[in-house]
Amino acid sequence: MEINSIKDLIEFLENIGEPKFFHTRFFRGHSKKLYKLEPSIYRNLGFIENENNILKDAIISNPDEFSYDSGLFGILAKLQHYGYPTRLLDITANALVALYFAVVDKKDDGELIIFDIPDEYIKYYDSDIVSILSAISFRNSGFNIDQVIKTSEYNDIKVELALRSYEQAEKIKKYQERILEAEETLDIKGYMNRYVFENPEVSVKEAFNNTKEILKLLHDIRKEKSAFRADIDFKDIQKVICVKPQLDNQRIIRQQGNFLLFGIKDSKKNMATIPESWTVLGIHEKTEKIYTRNQ
Repeated sequence: MEINSIKDLIEFLENIGEPKFFHTRFFRGHSKKLYKLEPSIYRNLGFIENENNILKDAIISNPDEFSYDSGLFGILAKLQHYGYPTRLLDITANALVALYFAVVDKKDDGELIIFDIPDEYIKYYDSDIVSILSAISFRNSGFNIDQVIKTSEYNDIKVELALRSYEQAEKIKKYQERILEAEETLDIKGYMNRYVFENPEVSVKEAFNNTKEILKLLHDIRKEKSAFRADIDFKDIQKVICVKPQLDNQRIIRQQGNFLLFGIKDSKKNMATIPESWTVLGIHEKTEKIYTRNQ
């Protein structure tokens, strides 16, 4: 669809109606319709390969401005404000603000994108998953969760956890035997199979959180949350979430600003993608994008 006036935008929004229950609508304006929905850190290979160095250099250069006291996400939001490449993508709750950014460059046709984001993916700035995804920025370019899961270290930890749990179960069983005079003994092989394979959510998460790479990630998270538990689900690292920031600067307040915060698919160089279901289809149900024609 082509938009030539605010009236066109209002009519379009009326036609598509309100977002579904438990969804919230956001907007983003691109000054060029060919721009991709990707954060600035992924627009240049040199950026993503040096993301951790960019952040650390900024903190060293201006420790008062980029303090861990404001949280990991707070640091990213400030860097975004000052034009640094980050894994944040600006969105807004105000359609007119997005429309302005879509038409700000008179040389090219812009684009207005509408998102209806499930409320479960909308988090406040201080939520745990926001801390996890923000901390990825401080890991080096070799950070790779697939490699973590495939390493012998990961498998050794998984077996160790199973054995540890088995030993605890043995002690409990001995007490049960004294009380019930039971003659059954625990089958370690059967127990290992049950613990490792029938309860994968428990064993996988524990092993994952005890690998060297994830322990480093936890170390960064604990710079802002000292009591953060080692309870990271690797699936969370692969998400894109919408973050409601602190209203601590006039730009965010005026623009009703929010952010999309991007995780990774597997390696740090491979960003997570926005679910297709978040984008709103146009009137003719052919595209989620509204083009704004500059005269």
